[in-house]
Amino acid sequence: MSSRRITAAAVTTAAIALALTGCAGSPDPGSTTPAADCTPAHADLTPITPGTLTVTAYVSPPYTTEEDGTIKGVDGEIVAALAKLECLQLDAQAVAGAALPSTVESGRSDIAIGGVYANADRAATFSLTVPMYLDQAALLSRDGIDSIEGLQGKKLGVIQGYLWNAEFQTALGSDNVVVYQDSASLVADIQNGRVDAGAFTSAEAALRAQESGSLKSAVLQPTPEVPSSQQPNDVVLLLNKSATALTDALNDDIKSLIDDGTMADILQENGIDPSLVAKD
Repeated sequence: MSSRRITAAAVTTAAIALALTGCAGSPDPGSTTPAADCTPAHADLTPITPGTLTVTAYVSPPYTTEEDGTIKGVDGEIVAALAKLECLQLDAQAVAGAALPSTVESGRSDIAIGGVYANADRAATFSLTVPMYLDQAALLSRDGIDSIEGLQGKKLGVIQGYLWNAEFQTALGSDNVVVYQDSASLVADIQNGRVDAGAFTSAEAALRAQESGSLKSAVLQPTPEVPSSQQPNDVVLLLNKSATALTDALNDDIKSLIDDGTMADILQENGIDPSLVAKD
């Protein structure tokens, strides 16, 4: 699964509050429980647990973070805003990246989040929402490597489940690509020199470089050897293939968050360029 991280702000800004006027009666703006008089944007939705939007998250800042048991970050704030628009209580839990798809496929959660990229294979297996914002492939290294040429003869770390892993293995040779289970381990090995660079999404690479104070992030120069690098990727929500009504409702809600500026505010609060909000 391609997915991905920053310290997130709480979903309590004025812009978000204005966007959620359907639930303005809630006494606690940060609460995940809707007010009794809340009017949903779409009637008769049937999530897997009545009255609750169940979300599973691969913790991957700035896309998703976990703070005191609460899922935040960009995608965490987006699903909180969507739950409020639909007057649903939000139940968001962290899971391992490899387990993320199965949670929606098996009907254990309504939505999977964590910087999920849209692609044809996923669209064939899952229901994907309209794009929320854009992201792209980037490299994190000690030397600012930004191209496939710069990686030749070097060790590259990738995270299990990312879309571009097989592409890098083909371009560089499998022996030169090390698969990691999580980002933190990969960042540590870049810092200590066990690998020369790591492949991340651009938002996470920038965050990790900022956090480290010594590593450098660079968007990967587009190359046909890594097709994922040739254009920005759409970040979406992942749902069960049968959840058509919920997907349709969330598509409308996502467009509302884009149109009223809430989506741009969420990106900016989490250190992502607001110009990356998806356009029609």
